[in-house]
Amino acid sequence: MNRFAQKRQTLRQQKKASKNWFLGKTFRVSLIALVIVLGVLFLGKISSVSTKGFAISDLEEKKSELERETGKLEVEIAKYRSMKSIQERLAQIEMVESGEMEYVVSVGSEFARR
Repeated sequence: MNRFAQKRQTLRQQKKASKNWFLGKTFRVSLIALVIVLGVLFLGKISSVSTKGFAISDLEEKKSELERETGKLEVEIAKYRSMKSIQERLAQIEMVESGEMEYVVSVGSEFARR
């Protein structure tokens, strides 16, 4: 029975030691340090994500601005391609419209043969 009593004492001592470990100063300091480290890491990640969010927002704004500018340029290109615009620009550089075209047909012309 002496062995049983020793074993039982050891279990009691183990329970008491584990209880003291949870309530001990080292555990509390370690737990607080872990919470602080995780908090700092969390804040760093949140800061990084929000910074990237602002960058994405700025890029989307620039994209929409470029799309508007592209639309304006496409309208301007279409305006310059119109027949009326071409005729006005031709008049400004003093070019005239060609009249009736005549084609010359040579009769009896031959090509050199080998």
